[in-house]
Amino acid sequence: MRIQNSLRNMITAVMQIVVTIILRFIAQSYFIHILGLKYQGLNGLFSSIIGMLGIAELGLGTAILFNMYEYIAKRDIETIKSLLKFYQRCYQAIAGFVIVFGLALMPFLHVFINMSSINENVYVIYLLFLADSAFSYLLIYKQSILIAHQKNI
Repeated sequence: MRIQNSLRNMITAVMQIVVTIILRFIAQSYFIHILGLKYQGLNGLFSSIIGMLGIAELGLGTAILFNMYEYIAKRDIETIKSLLKFYQRCYQAIAGFVIVFGLALMPFLHVFINMSSINENVYVIYLLFLADSAFSYLLIYKQSILIAHQKNI
């Protein structure tokens, strides 16, 4: 059963990567054609900033998932529940870190961006990027049990 789940997960992951690459190429071509290079540059800048803030995760999810395998094999439900609760608290702290430091960077955005060339409110766009990143940390712990059981297809 585990081999079948692993094979299904592998095939699904490869298909997901291929579809994601194709869709990203189409989306970036569309954005460059319709919105222009300055918005694509803004997207790249904000993605880089949020990516640097994401370093706060430091592989915590992988470590907890690795520890969870043993308890799944033993069917120790109480320990799995406690690990998930711990995982949730850790990711809440990481989301808080990302929000606090992301907001702390907001006053310095004008250093990186020529504000006169963009008509939209850059701060609102940045806040949307920040919220997307922070909320994903708040919800990712729920996916971990599926990953650990190799049923994340």
